[in-house]
Amino acid sequence: MFVRQLKPKQYERFCAMLAQQAHADPMEASRTVGLRVGGVEYAMRVQTGSRRRVLVLQALRIQRGADGPRCALVTRGDLLDSLLEVLLDQAEPAGWQIDRQ
Repeated sequence: MFVRQLKPKQYERFCAMLAQQAHADPMEASRTVGLRVGGVEYAMRVQTGSRRRVLVLQALRIQRGADGPRCALVTRGDLLDSLLEVLLDQAEPAGWQIDRQ
């Protein structure tokens, strides 16, 4: 699991992006969002929390083949952070640059 606290505007845009693009199962607080990075497909379980926190609960690397999809759990914190960074970048309007310090 990976946790990051966002700035108010960044959090609003991220939540709006999740509402549009992520899948929520009934009775679940988290959402699943699909992501493709460098030709590799990922499915991330993301949850928003109090004080503008975003939690990456887990991520799966998905390889699709003739014998069906094969999934591998992503456990490296640096990779989870990078995947979250890509999602945050996608939530930003084109041409916007947000200070993420």
